[in-house]
Amino acid sequence: MGAVPVLTRLAHVAGLVCLCGVVDGPRAESSCRTAFAARDWPAALEACGPESGDDGRVRHAWAQLYSGHNEEALAEAAELFDSSERAEARYLGGLILTRRPDRVEEGRRLMEGALELFAAAAEAQRAADIASTLVPVVLHQRRFDDALAYARRAVELADATAEPGRRGAALVALAATHSVIGRAEDARASFRAAAEILAGRPAELAWVYFKHAVFLLELQADDDASAALDFLAAAARNAGEAVRAGRAESVAALDVAIPFNRAAALSRLGRDDDALAALAALPATERDHAMFQMIAGIAAARRGDTGVALAYFDRPLADGVSGDYAARVEVELAQVWRAKGRLADAERALRRAVEHVEALRGEGSLELRPWILAHRAAPYEALIELLVDEDRAADALAVIEARHARAWLDATEPAATGPLDRAALLARLGGREALVFLDLGSTAWRAHVAVGGAVRVERLPAAAFAAAAAFRSEPDRRDAASAAAALLLPRELGAGGPLVVVASGRFGDLPYAALRRGSRALVEDRAIARLPGLAAAGCPPAAPGGPPVFIGDAAGDLPHAAAEVRALAAAHRVPARLGADATRAALVASRDAAWLHLAVHGGVGGEGGTLSLRDGPFDTAAVAREHLAPGVVVLAGCSTAAGADVETWTAFPSAFLAAGSHFVIATARSVDDEAAATVMRAFYAQPAALDPIARLAAAQRAVATRVPATVWASFAAWGVSGCEVAVTVDPVFGARAVGRQDREPRSRP
Repeated sequence: MGAVPVLTRLAHVAGLVCLCGVVDGPRAESSCRTAFAARDWPAALEACGPESGDDGRVRHAWAQLYSGHNEEALAEAAELFDSSERAEARYLGGLILTRRPDRVEEGRRLMEGALELFAAAAEAQRAADIASTLVPVVLHQRRFDDALAYARRAVELADATAEPGRRGAALVALAATHSVIGRAEDARASFRAAAEILAGRPAELAWVYFKHAVFLLELQADDDASAALDFLAAAARNAGEAVRAGRAESVAALDVAIPFNRAAALSRLGRDDDALAALAALPATERDHAMFQMIAGIAAARRGDTGVALAYFDRPLADGVSGDYAARVEVELAQVWRAKGRLADAERALRRAVEHVEALRGEGSLELRPWILAHRAAPYEALIELLVDEDRAADALAVIEARHARAWLDATEPAATGPLDRAALLARLGGREALVFLDLGSTAWRAHVAVGGAVRVERLPAAAFAAAAAFRSEPDRRDAASAAAALLLPRELGAGGPLVVVASGRFGDLPYAALRRGSRALVEDRAIARLPGLAAAGCPPAAPGGPPVFIGDAAGDLPHAAAEVRALAAAHRVPARLGADATRAALVASRDAAWLHLAVHGGVGGEGGTLSLRDGPFDTAAVAREHLAPGVVVLAGCSTAAGADVETWTAFPSAFLAAGSHFVIATARSVDDEAAATVMRAFYAQPAALDPIARLAAAQRAVATRVPATVWASFAAWGVSGCEVAVTVDPVFGARAVGRQDREPRSRP
């Protein structure tokens, strides 16, 4: 693990302020305005003042700030908090105070007030400036949801101005927020867009490239570290151009920030001598910085100077550094302890690192927590590796499970103080056999819990990723299904009852039922019960027993979905909610239904899964908001099991199970209308005595020779086999209704 990138709050705020520009106003005296526009601060201090009215006084205060006279600037701004320039004065005062650790909250409130005043006055330029500047302030406070809200608002306001500087600043603020939260692809897109908008503006581009490099270093991959070096070089070139153009103050903070992060990138790539040389060029005043200590400690550890390394790592921890810094220092410290054979000390350091990550995670909303946690995998991976090496597989399982369905656990058991321990997990599993797959990016782990409770944890070989991708792409290919099974399934896995599968990341959407061992698909020997995490393995309270609800074909373009809904509704003597009746209200009305069948277009966006109903989309957040928990939920559309995050908290199976549903049938990919109807006819042809997990497995076995695996294996059942189903849906279709698709397919996405 390489050194942590640094981006001080002051540097971050300074960069954004310089991107945003400075105050301008039509009522100021000409000489004051001219000096201010020219950034001639001595002239502005002389020309601006009371004789220019409140405009001139607030300009004078800004000139004091840019001249380095913070106390004078704050005092002048405070005198104007209730003047005609109160919005500008509060912004200025808030900006100064947020740089002071003991007055950050006061400064934030001033800036928030200024933002609302400017927004109410339809002054989008200044409102966008403040929203962008607030982002690093609230990020430093770990107010991740507020940061995302301000960043999005900044983009919206800046887009209305059509000014490149402000639009670039807003996009950088959004990218930085996505980076901290862990939404990597969103961060990449925002950084690219900002660089495009700010082309030809070296001061602003220097900050964009620098922050893009910091983001790449957070990703902890060698390729990203190499790219970060390129971006840092580009930042330095643009900073030099800005200095030559008279904008030195705009990029002054980069004089320290760029060398620090260049050293971090070099350390990540194992180039310790170059990293130390980069640090040596820094002023002596920077040598107490946590990042300096970490990079020097890593270099010492790699040379075998463990005593020196420990001294370096101890200093930032003794100084009380917290958050991501503390977690990464603890991970590096643990590596030194392991090298010295002091495994108990290594474990304690890693568990402290996990505690730091858990504290950061807890600062986000349920929607953001999966991203925050997934972005900080290093302590968990190092702890798993340590425990496995010590033959403590059950303890390693608890750490693996700490990365699964944590938002789900928070939603369902808010009194829980953290992830479940080994004893609680095995108790919930209740003797069931389970496979747990954890994708950590460059590595992956598999835990196998046998029926008797024995646990085995193994790192999957690198080839497992390629095999899984080939199988996902073409599950009908027997060689691909067999190759994936050989790497994903443990040899001791036998036949018998339902197999519980928990999977994240690139293993989350695999069609496990179609894996092949020898000549047989896995579903021929085992029904498969998917769960968001082992914490969900217990039977929920009694499900509702209201009449079943059948909804489908909201857009009028899925004739086979409409036919299956009509048949189901007629068999159970309830209305078929089709076309204009397939509404959000109809879905919400299924809250107390024993059974919900929904056959509409499905999909997944940046915020998670969606269902297309006649009067608009219905997303996963609405499931919790509407307390929607039918006993059994069948989602027969496209990609209804897909989510936007690695925990799949934003996927419908997790949402319904968290709300209280017992079982969810959903799909991992797009399925065409007629083929999906064939699977559903087979499902509803099975005996009602079977629970939905066994019922789906029986249906998949029935259609496996008639329907491609891309369709039948895309359906999966979530829930716990053996839990009671309050009311069942009787067999509706006969065996002859389960036939081969023979028409042009029309998909349900």
